[in-house]
Amino acid sequence: MDRITSVLRTSVSVLTWWCGLLMLLVPAWFALASFGVKFDFINWELGLGVMINQLGLSVLLTSIVSGVLALGVIIAHRILTKRAFGVIATPVWAVVMGVVGIGWMTLTLDQRGETPYLVDISTDTQDPPGFTQSNVRRRLASDQGLDYATKTDAEGRAYADAQAEYYPQLTSLYLDMDPEAAFRRALLTARDMGWHVGAASHSAGMFEATAESFWFGFTDDIVVRVRETEEGEGSIIDVRSLSRREMHDLGRNAHRVAAFLEAVQVEPTDVDAWAEAGAQAGTGSE
Repeated sequence: MDRITSVLRTSVSVLTWWCGLLMLLVPAWFALASFGVKFDFINWELGLGVMINQLGLSVLLTSIVSGVLALGVIIAHRILTKRAFGVIATPVWAVVMGVVGIGWMTLTLDQRGETPYLVDISTDTQDPPGFTQSNVRRRLASDQGLDYATKTDAEGRAYADAQAEYYPQLTSLYLDMDPEAAFRRALLTARDMGWHVGAASHSAGMFEATAESFWFGFTDDIVVRVRETEEGEGSIIDVRSLSRREMHDLGRNAHRVAAFLEAVQVEPTDVDAWAEAGAQAGTGSE
């Protein structure tokens, strides 16, 4: 009996210590995978492709199995010796952490399955807003192409047809204001949404911006175009948002375009910011 008790106590000590270590290692693993990519410590193929997609589930299952084993040994020790031994909170947290992680991965996979593969969204699918030549020259060979007309979804349909089916509400926005005022409002809205505005030209009626995802820091390119209506009685705003990486964006670009179209219709209340946007709209930058 003493021998069994000794083995159980040793097992409890080892397993609870291991679970405590996992409580540090598992979050660190996923943090490194995500923020390591974001801050350029590792490339995205290693962070997302290997650490998350290939090994992520194994890491989480290790945490769950270790926690369950530790709890089982603690319970067995309590039954045999009638005495409590070991920190039960540690294996419980290891199990909870693994279950939550798997739940998050499952939700992400479900979202991926329910969201169409459209990583280039434009409110004008017949004449999408184009990017400046300086932007084109800066793009890497691994970046997604900018030719909207040649892109097809997972089923081989043209992006324009697929977007019309999945996101029929994402169309050109008409505002009852002159192009200069519409340009200022669009520029201010982009800044309020946290976009990093780059080239901006009132004379060309367009500006470019980028947005970075919180996880992994994936960069999306955005271009906004403002034109006068054919009747000359208002403005037409078009926006295009696309991922640099050709991977499923989980609907990120479509949601961004929809949020911009909604926000740009609200009149700004920050007078100073409105004036600053007006100054940039008046001078322009390339």
